Amino acid sequence: MAEQGVEVQWRNYDKEPLSKDELGKLIGDRDLADFLNPRSTPWRELGLKDQKITKKRAIELMLEDMNLLKRPLLMKGKTFIFGFKEDLWKETLG
Repeated sequence: MAEQGVEVQWRNYDKEPLSKDELGKLIGDRDLADFLNPRSTPWRELGLKDQKITKKRAIELMLEDMNLLKRPLLMKGKTFIFGFKEDLWKETLG
């Protein structure tokens, strides 16, 4: 991305996890499916596949284990893209 002139700020969630407030702001009124990673080990271990999860519960779960959050996270202005979706990234970073 640096080659494309994109300034990148990296954050290691293991060392500096997102706070409850940060997660709440990121999620806002968006669909929780955009944030939660159903491919993660904690997702399977907690048996979340068939559970209906509220925003509050999703935040609690992500605070316990950041691996439940889809990564990487691209933030540009008011645009948030969770997970690597090459076409969306290219369009957003244009």
